Amino acid sequence: MVRGKGKGVETYEPLNGESSSSPSASSYLRAFRMLEIGDPQAVQAFATHVGRYGNDALAIFHLKRLLAGEVGTRIAMFDSTR
Repeated sequence: MVRGKGKGVETYEPLNGESSSSPSASSYLRAFRMLEIGDPQAVQAFATHVGRYGNDALAIFHLKRLLAGEVGTRIAMFDSTR
């Protein structure tokens, strides 16, 4: 959710053909789908993914959110300069 908007905006990371079919992308998507449906095992799935692919900043972000008790895929994004 962006400040001033009442409806969420879906975002995507564009990947080339090789990246989109990589084991890393498959692992991330598996964990993200678990997050989408509210599966409590999403925490473990993201932890496993981060253990294998430690340079995945987005997966680390989601893992930190889950460990902090957040759930779901809706993320409030605010401009910290205001």
